Amino acid sequence: MCSLFHVDSGFGTSFQLQLERKTSGVCQQKDFGWVALYPQGKSIVLQINNRVWSLGDSSIKIDYRHDHHHNITAFSIVDSFHQFSTQYPSWWVSDEVNREDYADDEQDFFGYVLFLHRNSIVRRNLQKLWGSRLHLPVLLCPDCLTGISESMVYCPQCSKDIRKDAAIELTVRQFQNLLFTRCSNDKHLIPDHAFTCGYCTPPRFHTPPLMAADLTTPQKKCAAIRLRAYLLFEFLLATNSPSVWRETMANWVLTREDFRQVFLVGADQAYDRYTKTWPKLPDIKPSLNKTEIRLWAAVTEDLPNNNFNNGYRSIIERLANNCVWVSWRFTCPNEPLGCRYEGLVWIDGRFKFLPKAWELS
Repeated sequence: MCSLFHVDSGFGTSFQLQLERKTSGVCQQKDFGWVALYPQGKSIVLQINNRVWSLGDSSIKIDYRHDHHHNITAFSIVDSFHQFSTQYPSWWVSDEVNREDYADDEQDFFGYVLFLHRNSIVRRNLQKLWGSRLHLPVLLCPDCLTGISESMVYCPQCSKDIRKDAAIELTVRQFQNLLFTRCSNDKHLIPDHAFTCGYCTPPRFHTPPLMAADLTTPQKKCAAIRLRAYLLFEFLLATNSPSVWRETMANWVLTREDFRQVFLVGADQAYDRYTKTWPKLPDIKPSLNKTEIRLWAAVTEDLPNNNFNNGYRSIIERLANNCVWVSWRFTCPNEPLGCRYEGLVWIDGRFKFLPKAWELS
């Protein structure tokens, strides 16, 4: 039985049988929330809800002990930034465990945490094993973004023939990094790009319920384009090739006709200013240490309400409503801040890059 633990939210999905997935960590749901062990960098980390500790850090202090008189186990972990403590029935009296599976403290989740903290060899071997499995693929239907398997011929949700159209392939780590939301059953965590929850039987649409014909609504179009932008930047960051960046950005240059699709008023004048202001698009290739991407997307009418630059407010009445705008940041691991870029816009089935559009109109 497997659960997908999302490291940003600190939640896991319900446990289900997954024959085509391999374990890349362990997690459990407790009465206080979720706990998980998984590889990060060159170590194993413990995450309790939204707090994270590296078990290879010698400065953390872990206390794990039993009160045999009352059959209670106490666990605590402390470092310079976080502390956590809990008490629970000891493993030999708990109704949640199978006595045949429990032989010593290492079978208890927090007992195993202490064991990993003390044993660098086991910790290193586990990091290699779990870390290699983070690169195994997660497949999504290219139309409705429902999870699929390699053995499927048709998508179980939208019936798309996925033999003819390649599925969207993500690594487990990339899939975990996607933002998550609750399905309409308010039970399962699923990517906020997904149109349906594949964990429900039958699959459920998000709240409010959507019919298949409604997948072209602005909100769903925005979510799908945000995923496309995410996959594009993941590819660019993975290749890290200057020539690939140059070729990609060459395709982002707008034509006069593109401007007429973006601007309802003054398109030709804006295009003339664009060619003078940007004879060459700015270089946005990030430094080597910035290996992660954060993305925001909004349809034109929602630009003022989605943390986009205030400059869009001055021109929003002159912009076409059918465009989707993307803003992004390249960041270092575990650092949410970074230089923010704006102006990637989806026009007629492709991306174009229009920096500081408010200065052109």
